[in-house]
Amino acid sequence: MREKIGVSDENPPEGAIAHIAGVGPNGGWRVIEVWESKDARERFTREKLAPVFAEVGVERPEPR
Repeated sequence: MREKIGVSDENPPEGAIAHIAGVGPNGGWRVIEVWESKDARERFTREKLAPVFAEVGVERPEPR
C-alpha cells in the first residue's frame, strides 16, 4: 500500500507528523496518526489514500 500511495519513511505525506500502526487488541489493525492540521489529513485521504483503497478493494473504516 505504501508503494502504491507513494509514501515512505523518507517521503512522508505533506503535513504528516507521526504514523504508528500495529495489531489492535481485538485483532485487525490500529493506526495512530498525528497531522499538522485536519485539512492536511483530509487532503491526503481524499487525494492519495481513498483512491488506492478503492483500487485494491479495501473498505476503510471511519477514523475515531
